[in-house]
Amino acid sequence: EYFKHPLFGSLLRTFQAIPTTRSGSDNSATKQAVRLASEGRLVGMFPEGRLNRTRSPLVSVRPGVFLIARKAEVPIIPLWIRGAPIGQDVWNPIFMPAFVQIKIGEALPVPNEFQQTSRELQSQWLQTKMLQQKFGQN
Repeated sequence: EYFKHPLFGSLLRTFQAIPTTRSGSDNSATKQAVRLASEGRLVGMFPEGRLNRTRSPLVSVRPGVFLIARKAEVPIIPLWIRGAPIGQDVWNPIFMPAFVQIKIGEALPVPNEFQQTSRELQSQWLQTKMLQQKFGQN
């Protein structure tokens, strides 16, 4: 819906954002992400699919990240954003002072056997790998 907003829409298009639906099943967005990643372009995603407003360092990961990485034959590179302000609406963080840190993790090649693995196991694998990197455990 932000693509329909006059200001946000043009800004999102300038940053080459891919419009998606909140339902999580958007074939055109997935195909576009696979194409861009296959071309060697960076495709940024929030694999959790939502803001984490819990005390947990990571909420469950959705399967789209695996599908795109597997089809494009690219690794998943996790990153964490710490200190980003969260307001009641989309405008609040623009006016809130913050010290934001970004940590970039190591590339995670998607194992070939994941083609036959359940979405739940894929999510658990990525969650475990991301938490290990986030907290410096290998």
